[in-house]
Amino acid sequence: MPPTIVTVPEIAAGLDHVVSDPRLEIDLPRVLHGEQEYRWSRSLVAGETLTASATIESVRDRGGIRFLVLGTEVRDEAGELVAAGRSTLIVRGDA
Repeated sequence: MPPTIVTVPEIAAGLDHVVSDPRLEIDLPRVLHGEQEYRWSRSLVAGETLTASATIESVRDRGGIRFLVLGTEVRDEAGELVAAGRSTLIVRGDA
């Protein structure tokens, strides 16, 4: 199983619970994926159920561009940390 499979719940958590927050006023078609990293606590096990939760680590505006850093924890059914991810999203300003 590829280790990047955790990207699936990570994206869902980020889009559903963070990026969609109306207070951020993010227009999804203007979002670019800038950077990604993972830290693994253990290997994945086929058939296990994983859940992810995302939080905003930082928001920075520079020259009409917003840089949004999301931190995500991916946990197994017992609540044990499987992987932690960090994504940098770049939100382009008005054209």
